[in-house]
Amino acid sequence: MGFFQKMIAADVMVILDTVDFRKNYYHNRNKYLSKSGNDEWFTVPVEKVKKSLSMTKCAWGDGRMKTKLMKQLKQNLGFTDCYVYDSDMLVDVNMRSIRWCMDRLSIDKELVMASHLGVSGSKTELLVDIVKQIGGKTYLSGPSGPDYLNMELFRSEGIQVDVFKPNVDNYYSTLYNILENDVCSV
Repeated sequence: MGFFQKMIAADVMVILDTVDFRKNYYHNRNKYLSKSGNDEWFTVPVEKVKKSLSMTKCAWGDGRMKTKLMKQLKQNLGFTDCYVYDSDMLVDVNMRSIRWCMDRLSIDKELVMASHLGVSGSKTELLVDIVKQIGGKTYLSGPSGPDYLNMELFRSEGIQVDVFKPNVDNYYSTLYNILENDVCSV
């Protein structure tokens, strides 16, 4: 839910699809509370090749993995909007999921893919380049940003850094919170 709270606070939400896919991270999985009361993960299987998010392929195999995932989501969350997972590219699955949640949370925000901006660099340099490319004056950092960002680089480019601290009741997926907790706003 913090992702969508940050989205609401931002003027423009840039999706960092040019960064490397991270195994065992939220790029392809999310947590929910199962019907039996256990914390569980739902995972989109991906190829084991190290690539950027925009180039990471889903590993649906012969379709059994997708069928298994959809069964898990239906049994535990009542989720039946299978079109979200109708792609072989992880970025498409993620964007459909984000848009599905945005629709249910009544969020109307501009989304920009970093891969469409022609930006370069890594870490802070990449973020500064993105803010400049979209004509921004402020970067909205997550709570731990000041611990690893080069704040001087932002300052030298005239970019203010604001730290966003989400207010979340739980760290389960937004899908879970929408379907199980009847969350209609963030």
